[in-house]
Amino acid sequence: MMRLVLVGAIVFVAGGAQAQRVSKVDGGRLMTLCAAHEIGECDAYLAGFADAIVKQSEMNKGGKPIACVPIAVKTAQIREVVVKYLRNNPQSREERGADLTARAFAAAFPCRN
Repeated sequence: MMRLVLVGAIVFVAGGAQAQRVSKVDGGRLMTLCAAHEIGECDAYLAGFADAIVKQSEMNKGGKPIACVPIAVKTAQIREVVVKYLRNNPQSREERGADLTARAFAAAFPCRN
């Protein structure tokens, strides 16, 4: 019985390793979070995204990052960039938050190389 439970746990963990987590945050939800009173959740999402961009470029070893957000940029400034992008591109509110955030970051913080 113990062996069966152990095998089941291994299969569960191994199977989960292949799945990808996709956020359910879309442009509409991001606009609500970032332009309303829930800026803490918005800031956490955007700061995490900015951190992921840095890590992704490090892991690609020389691959061009999506954007180059300067260290001195405050989270409030990042929020303003995304809210401005959403206001200027209302059609993007139906898209995944990660996709439109990447475009907003790329436009506001282009890499120089």
